Amino acid sequence: MTETLRDKLIRCGWVTNFNADTLVKLIERHYAALAQPEPEGPTDEELLELMPKTMRDEFGYAAKVCSDATGGQVKPGIFRVCLNHTALEYARAVFARWGRPAIEPVPVSERPWERNGWCDENGWCWGFDADDSDPYWIFDDPASCPCWTHLLPHYALPVPEA
Repeated sequence: MTETLRDKLIRCGWVTNFNADTLVKLIERHYAALAQPEPEGPTDEELLELMPKTMRDEFGYAAKVCSDATGGQVKPGIFRVCLNHTALEYARAVFARWGRPAIEPVPVSERPWERNGWCDENGWCWGFDADDSDPYWIFDDPASCPCWTHLLPHYALPVPEA
């Protein structure tokens, strides 16, 4: 028989039988909050749309020069595809290293807790309590906290401002 987390906490003397269930629920909530899904990256088409006009013009000019250098045996479009492919590889490498967009807080007025998957199974999400003299993020039921101004989904990790 496998020992449960609750049983281990009691056996180690960290909690009593009375408050073990509360602690286990708190631990499970925090594990759920840490299970933030990976953001989806942009498609190749979206990345190419972001390419500045000057870069597109330079790629077009470079492709024409390369085509002329081969005496026209290789069409400029072939060179342009290679240049675009290289630019996309570079953009993907940048995203792989630094591209982790933050989840933006949503105003309470938009009622985001009504969205599917926003709150955890207990109806809790992250709320920003701005009424306090020291504003902070708290994980709770949005219906029980009328002073909240902004919310984050349950899987987000609010980062304190510097």
